[in-house]
Amino acid sequence: SHAQALVGMLEEHPSLMARVQAAVRSGGRRWNLRMDNGIDVRLPETDAFAAWDRLAKYEAQHKLLTRDIGSIDLRLPDRVVVKVRPENGERNPEEGRQT
Repeated sequence: SHAQALVGMLEEHPSLMARVQAAVRSGGRRWNLRMDNGIDVRLPETDAFAAWDRLAKYEAQHKLLTRDIGSIDLRLPDRVVVKVRPENGERNPEEGRQT
């Protein structure tokens, strides 16, 4: 089943698996994962195992899951798309100084 395949994939990286709160099948084709800090991880329709491995590598190198981001999109094999949370997307202009 799809769920058994997902669990098998998640078990490849137990420390990441422990952070998964929910898995939702999207369109009957692929999975979206909700991590314990609210980050959504979008896995691709094909080769989700490779995407899960990429997430583990990026997490080890860049600590993505500790950052204040909204989602990590792994659907494209050659890149990772990271989106900030909407409330953090706006910049606060710095107050100008008089000279």
